Amino acid sequence: MLYRNYQPFDVLQTLEAAARGTKEEVNFLELIAFLQARADSFKNILLDLLEGVFDQQPILLVLDDLEQHVLEELSEDRKEAEVKSEYQATLTAIIEAFDEADTESRLLLTSRYKFVLQNRYGDDVAARLKAINVPDMTETELKKHWLALQETAQREREEGEQDNRYLQRIYDAGKGNPGLQHLLFQPLLKGETVALDRALERIDDYRATQTEQSDLSVQSDLSVDDLDKYLQRIALEIYSRALSYTELQLLRLLTLFDFPVPEELLLQAGPKVGIADSVTALQRLDNFGLLNYWSEKGLKEHISCYGLAGKVVETLDREDRDFLAKICAPLLWRIWFKDFLKHVPETETLKEKH
Repeated sequence: MLYRNYQPFDVLQTLEAAARGTKEEVNFLELIAFLQARADSFKNILLDLLEGVFDQQPILLVLDDLEQHVLEELSEDRKEAEVKSEYQATLTAIIEAFDEADTESRLLLTSRYKFVLQNRYGDDVAARLKAINVPDMTETELKKHWLALQETAQREREEGEQDNRYLQRIYDAGKGNPGLQHLLFQPLLKGETVALDRALERIDDYRATQTEQSDLSVQSDLSVDDLDKYLQRIALEIYSRALSYTELQLLRLLTLFDFPVPEELLLQAGPKVGIADSVTALQRLDNFGLLNYWSEKGLKEHISCYGLAGKVVETLDREDRDFLAKICAPLLWRIWFKDFLKHVPETETLKEKH
């Protein structure tokens, strides 16, 4: 299974592990070297593997949670998401290889949204996939998800009745939707129960209003996905009110970027814009699930703003964007190229201050 890391090298590493113990030996180091020399060879490499080493021992390749890392945020006027540019070629090659190979092996992609993905001929390769609707999360599955989060966060405290009460309220509020439930888990996991209480109360009020309208045969215009986003936004607005002024400013600063940036950038830029304790501010943002953490190759210790979170803070105007960009650009340059700069004489490095 692939999660967070979906590039060709990651796929081949996963397939190498799956090929261990099979009768046919494959030199994956040679395949990786060939791929590095010929980036366009990825699809043919996959075809050869599927019809070769995995012919008698089929595999199931799972690419999990595409909406978190591979897909662009679904805009309000679209029903299908687009694939981020850096993943388009890879995902196209994977889908086409599995579609064209004479194999019993299967490909499984998990995503909350349908997506479109055009190949070089303009064909939507995503249309070749069969959509399977997965039932909403049950109470038992929600409980398992919560226990997994506790273990991941190394949360060292005994589960008590308070947790069980919150889990029931979260299940009732989320109606089995994993996106909303995950967002509601975050403050519970980090002890931010005051804001969580307020968010749950607001969502409960909205659910009650919808029930009354349903009894009166008044239909909502919101689709399931739209409703989930609306309820997430309710929670995020409550969370934003629990933040201090400087914490909100750090979140606004993060909305300047539509790509992951080093966490170090926020720590260095914070004091320059009046945020004395950027470490604590980042922790508070994390407490409410307002940050995305990246672990892909080249993006370790990088963060970005959780998509909907950027909509609950004051939008940066042009003057603010210019001011913050002038502060962040040289910092970002030095962070990304610090290893290179170690070997450059001080007199050559820079004029970036001038």
